[in-house]
Amino acid sequence: AIITMLFTGRRKQEVFNLRWSWFSDTKNFRYFIVPKELSDSTTVFQGAKTRQPYYVANSQLLMEVFKNRYNNREKLCELLGHKGAMEFVFPNRTAKDKGITDVDGRIAIILKHANLGHYSPHDFKRTFSDIVGQSKLTDRVIKYITSHKDNDITTGRYMRERNIVDIHSGFQFVEDYISKSIPKAFLTLEGVEEYSGK
Repeated sequence: AIITMLFTGRRKQEVFNLRWSWFSDTKNFRYFIVPKELSDSTTVFQGAKTRQPYYVANSQLLMEVFKNRYNNREKLCELLGHKGAMEFVFPNRTAKDKGITDVDGRIAIILKHANLGHYSPHDFKRTFSDIVGQSKLTDRVIKYITSHKDNDITTGRYMRERNIVDIHSGFQFVEDYISKSIPKAFLTLEGVEEYSGK
């Protein structure tokens, strides 16, 4: 869930309530659509903040994450003792009809291990927006990707193929930017490639 928030810039309630039914393709997991409304009385989540269906393109890493979670959801059901994993991407440990409700404890462990200060789930959205803002995409596409209220791209049958390609490249840009910021050395066909972590 933390990786999903960082690589999509979505609000925590959208990620915590993410359902397999939001994916039209459960083979490649190239995107999911946050519904504009959710008529589910079991959750406080009401739908996309913009009150419009929101197209979220998944980067390569997220496609693999979702593919693995989907293929292992029955095992997760067994571990949890309920069928919540058949509906929710990130099912609640105790409540079968809910997604997870909190990641603050896990974030605190990560921050302590990394010797970093406070970081909230909303900071993932800010980080995502800062990174995608450095791409060479048009302001129009960046506004859509970051859920800006003034964006003029609509989902559904009105979304043009060019918009979809640009939207996918924006989400992939964030993954590539973060990946290249990790302070590691990689062995490539051309030799060792190093990233500074800055």
